[in-house]
Amino acid sequence: MQGLSGRLAFLVLTACLWSHEALSQPTPSGTGFEGRWYTADKSIVELKPCPAAAELCGYIAWARVGGTDEANPTAEQRKRPICGLQILELRHFDGTMWKDGWVYDPGDGQTNRAVLRKRDDKLFLRGFIGTEMFGETETWSPVTDTVQTCKP
Repeated sequence: MQGLSGRLAFLVLTACLWSHEALSQPTPSGTGFEGRWYTADKSIVELKPCPAAAELCGYIAWARVGGTDEANPTAEQRKRPICGLQILELRHFDGTMWKDGWVYDPGDGQTNRAVLRKRDDKLFLRGFIGTEMFGETETWSPVTDTVQTCKP
């Protein structure tokens, strides 16, 4: 009987800790990453909360090269417009960076794991396969001027 109550107490404690962590997850707007950012090729990505969860999503707000998602490996998706395309989803903010998600590059049709860090007024998006050590980092700068956005 004592073993069963000990296991039950452990399960209750674990559930409480898990729910506290889930409830204490900050919203994307409280982390300083939200907004419009110039990418390395001077396109603009808008970072904002994902529609269905407390995650951070990124959408193409303006592209230097418009058109459709021609490089997508899925034939049905090659006709989607680049404008408004979701290219980033990050699920967990650990206090310093967003992680546990993916980034999509419409230029080559590749989807990779991703983390996003902020230092000073810049964002550093690292896309990688497997481990971060085997990835590439792109620096994003804040959009400070009024730029026309595309319409999906």
